[in-house]
Amino acid sequence: RRERMMMQQDNITVNVKQNYGQKWAGDVTIAASATGQELKQKLAVNISQDVNSFKLLCCGKFIKPEITLDQQKVKQNSKIIIMPQQSDSNPVQNIVQKTEEEVNRTKRLMKVVQSIADRSELEDTRHSVEIVNQHGVAMQLLPSDKKFLKIGMTMHDKGKYELQKAAELKLLLNTTPTKEINVSNEDNTTSNSTTTDNSNINTVQNSNDQSNKLTQIANQRIEKLKSALDYFLIADSEGFSKVSKDILNMVDNYGLLCLDVVWIYFQLSDLSSLSLAQWRLSNAESVFSRTYGPNLERLKLLKPNAANAELVTICRLYLLQGISSFHSSLLPASISFFAKAESKISDLVVSDDLVSILIGMGFNFKEARIALRSSGKNVERAVEFALNRREEKRKEREEEKKRRKERREQRRFGKTVMGKFVDLNAVKTLMEMGFEEDVVVEALRQTDNDIIASSSQLGENLEVLKASIYQQRQQQQLEQQQRQMMEEEMKIISESEKDQKSNAKDNSEMEVEEDRKLNEGVEGQKLNEEGMEVEESEEEKKKREEEGNKKEEERRKKEEEERKKDEERRMEEEVERDLLEAVETDA
Repeated sequence: RRERMMMQQDNITVNVKQNYGQKWAGDVTIAASATGQELKQKLAVNISQDVNSFKLLCCGKFIKPEITLDQQKVKQNSKIIIMPQQSDSNPVQNIVQKTEEEVNRTKRLMKVVQSIADRSELEDTRHSVEIVNQHGVAMQLLPSDKKFLKIGMTMHDKGKYELQKAAELKLLLNTTPTKEINVSNEDNTTSNSTTTDNSNINTVQNSNDQSNKLTQIANQRIEKLKSALDYFLIADSEGFSKVSKDILNMVDNYGLLCLDVVWIYFQLSDLSSLSLAQWRLSNAESVFSRTYGPNLERLKLLKPNAANAELVTICRLYLLQGISSFHSSLLPASISFFAKAESKISDLVVSDDLVSILIGMGFNFKEARIALRSSGKNVERAVEFALNRREEKRKEREEEKKRRKERREQRRFGKTVMGKFVDLNAVKTLMEMGFEEDVVVEALRQTDNDIIASSSQLGENLEVLKASIYQQRQQQQLEQQQRQMMEEEMKIISESEKDQKSNAKDNSEMEVEEDRKLNEGVEGQKLNEEGMEVEESEEEKKKREEEGNKKEEERRKKEEEERKKDEERRMEEEVERDLLEAVETDA
């Protein structure tokens, strides 16, 4: 009896009204220490709706689900309005807006990629394209071929990054535990059925949350796959397809791109693209046949130790051809392709014992596996291959550092009067004669890299060269000061915009706080009146609700506009950051 009296003292009765749908209204008794979510769960049973489909308004503020009712000043006889949980816009507008954002993001990324591709090798010290022959000699490429190769390889790398994210989401989807939930179907008609009903509601809610989480992960994976496909198609249409056929036939990049496109077709279960998949697989097979040889003869001749490593690519080709033939009802061809893939895979499989031996020698798992595959699973040859591969990579890194340093120096020295970059060998030759670097560079700039004319000018007009250098430095200092002034002005403008936004937000919060206080004052006045009930007409109630809805709508629009601006700014920063991550690849 004492516990029941304490529970009755803690309970409060609130007046609830639904302003949409079936217009349900009534009194609900609940503990003051209960949370807003518990009140929503109790009301969801009365109005026969999902908990997440509505929200509660009391005293001019929405009830938060994680906070208790007494902390949110929900008192005895408080009036609560049930309102629908509306999204910012309808689904069609969301889809259209999302599509437009993706298109704009792709366009912005294409502009940045093309701006990088338009730079010369010396202007861009981070991104370069180079094709070497079997003797390690770099081949001469046309500027247009270099440009389109940069675009194709950059967009291909960006698509592979999105494809990797989709693979991670698939792994998360497969490892997320799914709980089997049994919901009680007993019909409780006694007065103590409230606890059982609440537990059943919680169980159903947990099941819905789990299924919603899995659906969300699956949708994110599909979006990543579609995004990767868009990047791959741009790499094909705007990059590799515009490269001259002679150059494109020398490399295997286009064949690898075709394999990635077909893989995404099958990941998306897009059987409508089956004919395109067969066409791309045919192109990939012809590319690999030209670059590697029909049976990898050319690859074995040029790189004997690396031939087995390329079997992974051939296995991918056979497996995708087998899948494509199976869905095209070509069963004999499908069986043939799968048999070829199985024979190649048997050559690639290495035992864990052999891998553990190489790991014990100081190599990592990847190095050990590649070495064993390339050496025919012979441990001694695998160790020799791994050491040689490390040494080759070290030399390549040193040469690349040297090339980047030379490009930075040439960019620092500038161009000659004819638009050429200063010749570094000429700079070294003249400096060995005892001249300083700055006057040597200035002489080469004026004489268009003519060593003889530069040496005569250094001997006769040395003071003129120094005066020219002094003027250039003064001009550079002036330009630097102007840039600093512009940056400071931009900072001041951005800070003023932030202050205006913060002031507008503070004003909106003050308006909401004043409305809340006004509503609380009106509510308190009603509770303190002795037996007096003020009956409002339906027109006055509607008018007050409309005014409150208008203010809430205006505040929401302001917050939405600010959120969109911040999202656009953040998206641009992410595009630039993702681009820098994607293009830092040694061609």
